[in-house]
Amino acid sequence: VEAYALRPRAAVDIRHDWAAADPVAVVVTSPRSAGVLVDAIGVPALASPWVVAIGDTTSERLRGLAIPHDVAPTADLARLAPWLESRLRATKATR
Repeated sequence: VEAYALRPRAAVDIRHDWAAADPVAVVVTSPRSAGVLVDAIGVPALASPWVVAIGDTTSERLRGLAIPHDVAPTADLARLAPWLESRLRATKATR
């Protein structure tokens, strides 16, 4: 009996949603999700949005993929959201 399963989405669905979202920022929550995302959209697609890693192991994976990124100050997504918003507003203000 499979009580719980976490599987990556189909790459075609990830690519479609990525193109539709045209993100300005992306939070990468695990080394595995970093790999799945890169497999689906490629490293060049991550050159434009601000990439933020949750934790050191995710940061190491992104570094290994040569993706510039920042490391989030917290893994608590509810507390992370205001930090992301303030950083994005500050970046917009300097443009």
